[in-house]
Amino acid sequence: MLYKLAVNWMIIAFLVRMVACLAVHIYSLEAGFEGFYPLASGNDDDLYWKLADEILSGSIPEYIPNSYPFFLVALFSITGQNLLIGKILSVFAGSLTVYVGVILAHELSSGINLPQQDRNYAANFTGILLTLYPSALWYSTQLVRDLLLVFFAILNIYLSIIILKRGKQSLWIWWGTWIWWGITLFIVYSLRNYAGVGLLMGFFAYLIFIWKVKIQRKLFVLALVLIPCALVPYFLGQGIFGFEHILPTLNTEEIARQREHAYSTGGSSTGISIDYSNPVNFIFTYGQSYITAMLGPLPWQVRSVVTLITLPEVIGMWILYFQLWQSWSSRTIKNKNNEEILLLISCLIQVGIFALFSDNIGANTRLRLLPWISFFIYASIHFAKKRASIRNLS
Repeated sequence: MLYKLAVNWMIIAFLVRMVACLAVHIYSLEAGFEGFYPLASGNDDDLYWKLADEILSGSIPEYIPNSYPFFLVALFSITGQNLLIGKILSVFAGSLTVYVGVILAHELSSGINLPQQDRNYAANFTGILLTLYPSALWYSTQLVRDLLLVFFAILNIYLSIIILKRGKQSLWIWWGTWIWWGITLFIVYSLRNYAGVGLLMGFFAYLIFIWKVKIQRKLFVLALVLIPCALVPYFLGQGIFGFEHILPTLNTEEIARQREHAYSTGGSSTGISIDYSNPVNFIFTYGQSYITAMLGPLPWQVRSVVTLITLPEVIGMWILYFQLWQSWSSRTIKNKNNEEILLLISCLIQVGIFALFSDNIGANTRLRLLPWISFFIYASIHFAKKRASIRNLS
């Protein structure tokens, strides 16, 4: 039943995304945008296409922002260079994310020993949310890295859960899972390094503060996590533990510069600046930025058509968050380790990272794809637990 549900939702997600992709692609061709993002030239999709074209022609560009062009090169080496095929890679990655998300929801709800109907509820609710999530659907139609990034990140979280649960797995399977965990972390880090940092921070936080196991096992797993923490950034040229990259970005002036020049431009900027002059001002201004990154645009921040378009999905998120908040205040089924909390922790940390430097509603819709999808899966499991609790009380 598990794989059938996951496959069904993957097929539905693929068909929905494929229809959207073809519609946007045809519109772009008819409007004279040559199949690219139909707002302005020089955006990410155009950049990645040109980089892949340059690499395929036998030259290495001076500037390659991330590993996504190499994924396109690998695909085009098999299929021939075609813009629509490149977009279908995003469609396929988005559909695989739905597949892994449904499996993850079912795996976690099975670990709580929920009745089969509640496990199916968690899986189906996850499938609905991930399939119809408007921003994920929209970016699936573009030649951008985000859908690949989200797929490998959600797969990394799934592998993290398998590692933590271990159960009756053989030792070989457990070590094999670790290897794939490291590979997915490497890919996420190569696509967007601070997303990889966020995954590691979430995993560390869960291991240290939430995971209820013997101290010997906890220290053993922590030691294993330190190995990819050190080596993944090193092999990407950012030094042991990524210090060569991380330390310069911790400078408040550099964060402010990124925020002002890279993200606080265009009609969807909120105008929020983070004040580092004292702790009180920082907490207040950063709090504003965090809430906007997670739940924005807020009604008073809708100042353009771009921000207005994002409002419907945000209203849906407010409703979901309100329902979850009400559910938190009442009794639900308890389980020993609450592995689903890893999804919530990952969501909150990912938002906390990009809230430091992003002041752009449009950019936030891309940057929060991973945290929102993690949140959707967590919410699905929590509501399934709530359903089971209500049934037990009645």
